[in-house]
Amino acid sequence: NGYTIGTVLEYAPSKMWKVITRISYSAFSGQFRQEEALITNGFIPNPLSIANFYEPHITSLNIEPGISFNIFPIFGGLYIEGGLSASFFTVATYQSREQIVAPEGVIFADTKTNVRDVSSGNIPTMRSPVFSGFVGLGLDIPLAPLPFSIYPFARYYVPFSSINAEYSWRVNRLQVGLDVKFLALSK
Repeated sequence: NGYTIGTVLEYAPSKMWKVITRISYSAFSGQFRQEEALITNGFIPNPLSIANFYEPHITSLNIEPGISFNIFPIFGGLYIEGGLSASFFTVATYQSREQIVAPEGVIFADTKTNVRDVSSGNIPTMRSPVFSGFVGLGLDIPLAPLPFSIYPFARYYVPFSSINAEYSWRVNRLQVGLDVKFLALSK
């Protein structure tokens, strides 16, 4: 989950298609959780359930050239779009921990809590830039007589490579949002 904020420059040689350049800043995070049940040799009546948590926080500057085609002339047009994205990471940090999640009240002997192996820091060996392809759909809605339009959209990003050099970590993204466009050179 996360957010993206940026700016879009469009050039429309005709009413049927546009060339797009999007420059944005993105921040996203998540939580990976792997849970396992351990046999406790009879000291605890129920199986012990331990979870390992890994929580990355990543920000990036993105440059996205693309093209969009008007596939249905409703409002200002229903557009299908596609292009490339180059993401340059500015922050890549993590937090991790091991935690007893069940049964309640059980603690680790070394920490005297239900949490241990807590660590945080920079994610090592991040690749930058990482390239992705995207496809999307958007509806251009003019706000006449104002020189503005709004553009609700949905885009799906597929990475061409892993964001980490040590292990395979591909970040597919679904982005849903709203562009507010100022029609500076509108006809």
